[in-house]
Amino acid sequence: MTAHATPAAQPEPRAHPGVVSADDRGLQRRGRDLLFAVATALRSLQLYPLENQTVVSALAELDAVTQDLLSVEEQITVRFVGDFFFVNDLRLRVDLQSYATYGTVGRALSRHGIGELEVFRGATVPEWTALLALVNADPDPEDRFGAFLERLGRTAVLHLAVGADRESEPDLRDEESRRMAKRAYAQTVAVAREVMGGMRMGKGVSMRPVKRAVQSIVDQVLSNETSIVGLTTLRDYDEYTFTHSVNVCIFSVALGKKLGLHKHQLYELGLGALLHDVGKARMPLDLINKSGPLTQEEFRVLQEHPTEGLLSMFDMRGLAELPLRAMLMAYEHHMKVDQTGYPVSARPRDPTLFGRIVAVADAFDAATTKRS
Repeated sequence: MTAHATPAAQPEPRAHPGVVSADDRGLQRRGRDLLFAVATALRSLQLYPLENQTVVSALAELDAVTQDLLSVEEQITVRFVGDFFFVNDLRLRVDLQSYATYGTVGRALSRHGIGELEVFRGATVPEWTALLALVNADPDPEDRFGAFLERLGRTAVLHLAVGADRESEPDLRDEESRRMAKRAYAQTVAVAREVMGGMRMGKGVSMRPVKRAVQSIVDQVLSNETSIVGLTTLRDYDEYTFTHSVNVCIFSVALGKKLGLHKHQLYELGLGALLHDVGKARMPLDLINKSGPLTQEEFRVLQEHPTEGLLSMFDMRGLAELPLRAMLMAYEHHMKVDQTGYPVSARPRDPTLFGRIVAVADAFDAATTKRS
């Protein structure tokens, strides 16, 4: 995952149609290599078991091609429109050899209503294996793209994402869209409850279900924003701590979307937003649930939860996969831009963009919720 804290820069305009730049020639070659590698890996997975050397070699080649492309492009967006493929908005040239290969990949994706594939830095061979296995599987005849997304959400794939083709764009209106949003919301509340409960009891917390939950929230905000944001108004007083974390995640991702962050940055933003209050798991329960005003001493204790949140994240399993940015969001969400909040910094510093986004989302949800 990327580590930039600013909105994604707008892509440089491609050269005039009559002029082929060196960058475009390089992207043409790398894009072609990527689609050829995807086609080979798909075919190998159809014919042989995972441990077969042909499959191993095909996936290794796909990984090498992906890493080569990501070494010059921050992310890869492959779109399939009609008979043409576009890689980061550059249309790939078609010749006799590539026509059949592109058609193979296009038909494989179209079976599931997929019109777009995104690849982010950090993509691994196991992630490619899981995604391509789903592409090779039979599609759901009643809901091709929706069923594929649901299956993908049950995997550990975090650096690959798919988008619907124009003909399969969410036909999910009304009841179906609300049903999918409710499921994502309920699953994320359950994950937040598990994380906070596990940390309060001193248990290790796995990052895998957390990341899956955040992925589902990001997907909902991007494709079904009205329904998922609407669920933030359904308050559950008894589960305020957990629903608040989920609401802050949703509001933060929605705000990040408006600011132009790309999907990979939204994952990181959503991850930190969901975990922003984990430090409260180290606070006394009677203090968290107190129904009256806090005393000065009680408020002083509560002000330690951003620091405790930062420290507690070091105890999470999968730390190597937990971005530093998520830790900073937990630490900064009460700091305020003018440094009048807490914790008090020993030296002047500017909160990160993501920390400021979570601070806005946190304050908004707190101000619009009846709580203790």
